Amino acid sequence: MRSSLVILICLFPAAVLGQIAYPFNSEKNNDDLLAYWYNVPKDSVHLKIMDLTFQFYSTLEVYGKSSDDSFVLDVEAWQGSNKLLDKQFVVENKKADKNCRLSFNDDFFKLVFPVEYVKTKPDRIMLTISDHSSRRSKEIICTYHKFHGRVCDFEGNSFPAFISVRPDDFNFSTSIWSDSLGYYEIELPERTYNDIAVVNENYGVDVAEAWAWHIAMDADQQMDFKIGTGEVYNLNVWPNNGGGDTYFVSFRPMSLHLFQQAESQQAVKIGGRNFNLANGISLKMEDLKLTINGKESRIISMQEYFETHNNENASSAYLLQVDKKGFSKAGKQNICLEFNAHGIVNGKEIIHNAQGYFQFYTNYAGLSSYY
Repeated sequence: MRSSLVILICLFPAAVLGQIAYPFNSEKNNDDLLAYWYNVPKDSVHLKIMDLTFQFYSTLEVYGKSSDDSFVLDVEAWQGSNKLLDKQFVVENKKADKNCRLSFNDDFFKLVFPVEYVKTKPDRIMLTISDHSSRRSKEIICTYHKFHGRVCDFEGNSFPAFISVRPDDFNFSTSIWSDSLGYYEIELPERTYNDIAVVNENYGVDVAEAWAWHIAMDADQQMDFKIGTGEVYNLNVWPNNGGGDTYFVSFRPMSLHLFQQAESQQAVKIGGRNFNLANGISLKMEDLKLTINGKESRIISMQEYFETHNNENASSAYLLQVDKKGFSKAGKQNICLEFNAHGIVNGKEIIHNAQGYFQFYTNYAGLSSYY
């Protein structure tokens, strides 16, 4: 039971490009009003370890701001002169009158509504929000980019899998299956995505997930994934703004082999308090490979630290410092980190292997990541 809980936590942890963060701080030029159409055929996956089926379907996501708990939101989606959608959502006391997911962050809201899969996606979306004090409208021009690649295992064999795209949370709806050879392709709205997860129905049984974190979809891009027994989880990369010509890389390595050993915990003191430390992977620098825009970078140092999850539990994590001399400091930085480590579990030799991506842009000098 405990091992299943660990996996569930991993799977379900509690804008246009250029935006630094959403929500925005003002309504100038109606910049708070955003809409995205995610177009995927209806499908599903049955995850064996949970004995649950998750549905894939197209959605419309709308963001906005209202100082009222009650307002009316009108949404129209167009492809040329063809109206694909015309819906009105009446929100009263932060509850919508239609079947949708509605959430709030202070005065800002996000509404997610199921829509039909269309062969030709909308080229513009019109939003109008009305509350007791104002009525505001904005026409949003839709921009899409192709996201494609191949999924394989660490031996290079084709690995049919589903690709789950999550804009700013861990919801499953925008997902597609690859073909039998592991090739996939999807057109996504232009924005920055919190995470993309790739795996098949055997998640938690004999494979774990490949992850891509903070993915900037500002152009067509190819991303090939390797599926292994581990995960490069919670990957983050940032420039060394005040020191050497390096990046810092933080991640939590996870392994399917150790999910089943989750009951084997030890106590660790962090900041003067006791935490339960889950059984983690012991990595060495030679177990790692890191590339920047496809070119391997030298790992200068590696330090282990502890990532706390609540008032009781913690996991091992690592901080790397990597050399970026000789790499372009301009444009998108695409970081790929892999680990491939041997270990002993229950007296048997096993392999922990995983791959993860992270993307960001730097400023003119190659410092201060923008988004």
